[in-house]
Amino acid sequence: HSARSGKFYFFVTSEKGIVEQYELQNAGGGKINAALARTLKLGSLTEGCVADDQLGHLYLAEETKGIWKFSAEPDGGESGKLIARIGENGLTADVEGLTIYCARNGRGYLIASSQGNNTYKVYEREADNRFVLTIDPKPGAIDDVSDTDGICVTSCPTSPQFAKGLFIVQDGTNTGGNQNFKLYAWEDIAGTNLLIDTNWEPRSVVR
Repeated sequence: HSARSGKFYFFVTSEKGIVEQYELQNAGGGKINAALARTLKLGSLTEGCVADDQLGHLYLAEETKGIWKFSAEPDGGESGKLIARIGENGLTADVEGLTIYCARNGRGYLIASSQGNNTYKVYEREADNRFVLTIDPKPGAIDDVSDTDGICVTSCPTSPQFAKGLFIVQDGTNTGGNQNFKLYAWEDIAGTNLLIDTNWEPRSVVR
């Protein structure tokens, strides 16, 4: 959702690095149309993406190169900035899922799945996306996580068990042969090194 125009968009990534941005339009009769608004071209397989609705940024994970940052607006041009390269701060191919932890005043984090070493890299949400630290969940009550594709985080309380936010990761390898999702209380991930802010209001972006 664009905080500037109030319009809604979605992005489609591809194996060839072609990324398409579509605008959702009211077609009447309870139907929605999708109109192509912009095409971006990266060099290779691109899967993970996330938009920062409030700050107007689009982040794309080019699996064997790193994380790109573009304007999320359709008139924002076709040039992006590579904010995190493979090999920097332990970021290891493939770069997969991306997600944003939102806090007040534009603060928070961009988090990326570093699939090659089964960790999650944390970058500042604002300014030049400075690298902050590495999340490496250890096996405890649940087994370790590995081969992660998608990830998701929220700073909002979701239940009494996750009253200070929630971090979810897809676990691609388990002893039983199946895949599943691991859920972590955000305060267990954040410790004393990351923000814990449950007062950010996500609906404020679309008002």
